[in-house]
Amino acid sequence: MSLAASPASKKRLRKAIAVYTAWRLLLIVVVTAVVSIFLPPIVALVFGIIMQMPLSLLVLTKPRNELSAALETSRNVERANLRAALRGD
Repeated sequence: MSLAASPASKKRLRKAIAVYTAWRLLLIVVVTAVVSIFLPPIVALVFGIIMQMPLSLLVLTKPRNELSAALETSRNVERANLRAALRGD
């Protein structure tokens, strides 16, 4: 018996990736906009990209946890499919 990933779980994973990516990009834009007041735009952009990394750990906890849960579900289904294939089911 194959445990193919349901379309709902694939949709949930795609949505979680899209939401988390959008929030990270928005964080880059906000940090860049604030810093560009004091620095040239290209320097502010680089600073925004670097600063969004640690800020996302603090600010984006819920989207990151949702993405982790969706990835875990996807991996569990893939692992079960592989075990079933190795058993010959």
